[in-house]
Amino acid sequence: MNSKAGKIILIIPYYGSWPNYINFFINSVNKNDIIEVLYITDLELPEFCDEKSHHKIHFSLKELNNHVNEKLDFFVNLESFRKLCDLKPLYGHLFEDHIKDYGYWAFGDLDLIFGDIDNLLPEIISNNDVITFHDTWISGPFTVFKNTSYINSLWKTSKDVEKVFSERSYQSFDECGNIYSELLSGESILTIDRKIDCMLYVFSKEAKENNIKFYKKTRIKESILRDEKVEYKNGKLSFNGEELVHYHFITEKQYLRFKFPNFFKLDNDFYFLHTGVYSFKTPKFLVKLNYIYRIYLNEIYRFFGKLFISLNYRLLNKTVKLKYRINVFK
Repeated sequence: MNSKAGKIILIIPYYGSWPNYINFFINSVNKNDIIEVLYITDLELPEFCDEKSHHKIHFSLKELNNHVNEKLDFFVNLESFRKLCDLKPLYGHLFEDHIKDYGYWAFGDLDLIFGDIDNLLPEIISNNDVITFHDTWISGPFTVFKNTSYINSLWKTSKDVEKVFSERSYQSFDECGNIYSELLSGESILTIDRKIDCMLYVFSKEAKENNIKFYKKTRIKESILRDEKVEYKNGKLSFNGEELVHYHFITEKQYLRFKFPNFFKLDNDFYFLHTGVYSFKTPKFLVKLNYIYRIYLNEIYRFFGKLFISLNYRLLNKTVKLKYRINVFK
């Protein structure tokens, strides 16, 4: 029996330099047997990676672009790293030779930490063909697919697939075709006036016709408000007492107020607040002082940043000759 039949291989192309939060991701993968990661990159894997759970295909971005175009019947230009997101639903096809032993594959991101998915996922994935953890659209940070030729080819049924990849900019093909607000208002992807037939439409249509089983339920946390806390204890991730599949810190990582400490200086258990990551052993008064410091420091940075931009613009506007203003301030 194939020992990987019940496992998920998470495919992540990544270029540039490893982010400062990657060890939170790596540690959470290391603690779960159900998941392994396949990195498509020209970087050396971080030392903290468990060899059993982390694998690599060494491709430069140019080599990846060549590989993609060898596997497809139409041209894809990967000038932008962001364009890789549109390719996510195609990974099962593009890397089929590297994932053939696994029962499931997934696309996802590095800016997250998994909970106890060894216990949360087996029943869900065994009873479904496409599994996403957002109830409104396909979740780009982590979505799982049964590794079958039928599921891996469904992207071909979109009438807009070549149109999507003829565009250089990201089209949200993997999620919902950039109609987030319309879907949040309650409109259905099957009846709405869509910009493109994205993968949410493809999977929803297949599920309605009973061709696939499509699991779509929010089991994740994205963005933490001021009085909220996400806890990581004994490998379990929770918010308000409910276990999470993962926490995606896409919002927090963009803020000056949010700080990632050195992962190796943290205890095994920690929690996430509006301002960063803290050990449960840190005295509460220090957490509060740190909280206030980061909030106000962030506001000061923003104030002086806006002031600098405003003064700089006014100065340029007065000193730059008129014939150049059109080009500079267009």
